[in-house]
Amino acid sequence: MRLKIPFEPSTSGVRSTTSRCSCRRILRLPAPIVSVEIVNPIVWKEFEADKLSILDILAIDNADRRLNVEVQRTKSSWLPQRLTYYSATQDARLKWELDENTRIQTAFEEGEARGEARVRIELIRTLEELLRLQISSDAELRGKSLEELQQPAQFLQEMIRNRPSS
Repeated sequence: MRLKIPFEPSTSGVRSTTSRCSCRRILRLPAPIVSVEIVNPIVWKEFEADKLSILDILAIDNADRRLNVEVQRTKSSWLPQRLTYYSATQDARLKWELDENTRIQTAFEEGEARGEARVRIELIRTLEELLRLQISSDAELRGKSLEELQQPAQFLQEMIRNRPSS
């Protein structure tokens, strides 16, 4: 998250209360920021395409949110538009991340279901081979749901249990 927060100099330096209130107002937080840990402002490249960033202040709050605080000595007339832009970019990025996580989770679940279906198909073929039955073809088994594959698998398992011992 990137913030541009104007501050007012005082005899003791920066008025931290004003900055904390500004942060709360900009972030629309339900509760005030209680404390902020100032961390190394150098953000190293994680990937080759990334660029090295050196921030005014990089902070982490109690909710483990990373805050890029840019210090402004004057309140520019364009600041509200700039803050709106940053907020919109952050919202768009969050939406993209949520959509991407949903897509990955769906793909993972579909992959799990396909894997379970393959295991069930191999079980059916192994049982058919043990019982010396005709092995089912790909066309007969592929595309069936797990529930549809469960019935022949249970039937073949029952046949194995009930076959006469040699």
